Amino acid sequence: MTVRQEISAVAIRPEIAALLRVKSGSPGLQMLRRYTSTQNETFDVTISIHPADRYQYTMQLGLAYSTGPVGLAPETGSTPRGLER
Repeated sequence: MTVRQEISAVAIRPEIAALLRVKSGSPGLQMLRRYTSTQNETFDVTISIHPADRYQYTMQLGLAYSTGPVGLAPETGSTPRGLER
């Protein structure tokens, strides 16, 4: 299963603003998630809208270090310019 998530800035529409108790047109973040099965079939889609002052997105990325040569993986058949052996 995979989940694809898209985050977009939006102006909150009047009907949603009333439910969220914010001013119509105020800034918000929209999250669209598509859930896909191992057979590549979408089985669920969710849309969430958050007022900008009530949402924080944090991501931590890990870096893998290699002791091998710098450049693209050998499978690509190419090496960035200036890094040829």
